[in-house]
Amino acid sequence: MNIKDLNFSDPAIYDVAAALRGPDLQDRLSQTLKWLLTARIRTMVQSYAGRTQSFKSQYRGMTELSAQAIAEQMDLMGRGQLDALRHYLMHVFSALEVLRIAGVNTEEVQILSDITNTLAAVSTGTEPRYGSGNTCKWLQRNLDLYIAFEAAQGVTDEQQPG
Repeated sequence: MNIKDLNFSDPAIYDVAAALRGPDLQDRLSQTLKWLLTARIRTMVQSYAGRTQSFKSQYRGMTELSAQAIAEQMDLMGRGQLDALRHYLMHVFSALEVLRIAGVNTEEVQILSDITNTLAAVSTGTEPRYGSGNTCKWLQRNLDLYIAFEAAQGVTDEQQPG
């Protein structure tokens, strides 16, 4: 397929392309989200296209994810940074919906969609963060589900680079 054959005016193509890019911010949280969400979407798209890739480099620190740490990092962000983060999360959610409709690993897509939704809710700051609010508890549940999902897929800490 030639790049000219892609219809970037198609919202589905645009949503996936935007999510493949990753967040524009360079803070610690954005880098975490890049390997948690963007790297997974890249891998799912490559798999859907019939290309294979090693998962090893994409799961660095997965077992260290916590809703409290994410919320604390969000608290350090200014309004513009949070707006940019929510914009990125909107693209991720849209791309995951496109992948779900395409039938790509629906269990993983659902867990990542849930993580994306709860990240967006935590970023609004409408309830206490630091793991005490229900949204943070839901985010931690989703992160734990994803860690368990990856463990069931055979991705272990030993495979993750240091």
